[in-house]
Amino acid sequence: MKYTVLRIVLFLLVTCTSSCVPKKEVFILQNFLQFTALSSSEASTSDLLSLSVDSGSLSPTFSSTTYEYTISVENTTSSIVLTPTSTNGSETIAINGVSVSSGSTSDAISLSVGSNTVSIIVNSGSSTSTYTITVTRAADASLTSLILSSGTISPDFSSSTTSYSTTVGNSVSSLTVTPTVTDSSSTVTVDSSSVASGSASSSISLSVGTNTITVVVTASDSSTTTYSVTVTRSSVASSDSSLSALVVNSGTLYPTFASATTSYATTIPNSDASITITPTGNDTSASVTVDGSSVTSGSASSGISLSVGSNTITVVVTAQDSSTTTYTITATRLSVGVKRMYLTATSYDGNLGGVTGADTKCASDAYYPGSGTFKAMLQDDSGGTRRAVATIKDWVLAASTTYVRNSDGVTIFTTNANRVFDYTAGNAQASFDSGAQKEFWTGGQSNWNPDSDLCSNYSLNTNASDARVGLTDSVTTDAINSSNQACDEVAHLLCVEQ
Repeated sequence: MKYTVLRIVLFLLVTCTSSCVPKKEVFILQNFLQFTALSSSEASTSDLLSLSVDSGSLSPTFSSTTYEYTISVENTTSSIVLTPTSTNGSETIAINGVSVSSGSTSDAISLSVGSNTVSIIVNSGSSTSTYTITVTRAADASLTSLILSSGTISPDFSSSTTSYSTTVGNSVSSLTVTPTVTDSSSTVTVDSSSVASGSASSSISLSVGTNTITVVVTASDSSTTTYSVTVTRSSVASSDSSLSALVVNSGTLYPTFASATTSYATTIPNSDASITITPTGNDTSASVTVDGSSVTSGSASSGISLSVGSNTITVVVTAQDSSTTTYTITATRLSVGVKRMYLTATSYDGNLGGVTGADTKCASDAYYPGSGTFKAMLQDDSGGTRRAVATIKDWVLAASTTYVRNSDGVTIFTTNANRVFDYTAGNAQASFDSGAQKEFWTGGQSNWNPDSDLCSNYSLNTNASDARVGLTDSVTTDAINSSNQACDEVAHLLCVEQ
């Protein structure tokens, strides 16, 4: 209608002369034209005058002629409300297809996690404008529940609360954590290990005292939330009265130390008139005494005087709950001139690196007593470097000397003037070792003569060659000459104090 009036007025102005229309009327028509043109312009616009949102903020700031916007909201914002205002108030407005009156709020528009598109269409009757808003709802990195297999968390669980604590009894040495994520697309770890939502974690060990467990939820947009649970495991009086280590400064403990073994023996040369003991408690709360005197765990005792012969030393460990364990060491101090022998803890094939290589193995063996020179009781063949009879070379036994087992101080034999013990004339007093039967390389015959070949003087480990071995549990000639053994098989060494 307004466009028709405008055309009529324009026609009159264009076709009439001043004689057909008075000047006054022309002026009125000119003003009417200006007014009508303005009204027609306003009536035809489909742009919004303003647009507001109840959550987040438009980016860029609203402008009637800007048609695309973005809004970012937190995950907790599950919907958004818009208020559009048209220029004249007479235009129709639809938001996502739903009519909204100018200046009125829309219905709540649900938001999914991630990107959501909202379309606003403004229609003036003669033109249409479309505004597009992209609303991004943050992903959810929260939990809906957090459950421990033992203990109750405090405060009560809430998705927005990230720090918790609980106390468990001393008997609870481990627990599991079951986290459940709010958003199924999120992942979760417990102490850095992945856990399926709603499933229990692997068992988590608890020390006495404070233990911090971290639960990290990672949303699909890589945002994270960290929940922490401080678990305090109560302490009780410890009953652990064991040792984790027991060391002597002279000699070697037999058997090798083990916490559950409480009786040991060691043999001390006559030159050592005293010994120190270093006990280490398995539990730091336990106290230790050596021969009745307090000793700091892991530190050496004062020197304990030794008489020639057998000396009993007691180590008492007292647990926090007053229970005790007593370890006993029988230390045998040898008489002047008595020498020791020991069987190596390790066994070797025939390639010993010669007799000198065998000596080196004696010095590095676990049963080496810590001081003194020990050599292997081992002969090589007639062209070798160590022989017991005839042309004696670097022989390890001394004349008229008593030899004892280093493990317990028991006398094995006393050599004759020829620097051997004559097994053909009678049995030895004791075997070389008190344990189960083992074989050791000797290279000698029953009369102490060297055998031939002998793994090519202990440089071969093939079954094409062999050498003599003795038996550790024998007191007869089998002690030095039991059989021939292939060089690719293994046997121990008998080490003799020099």
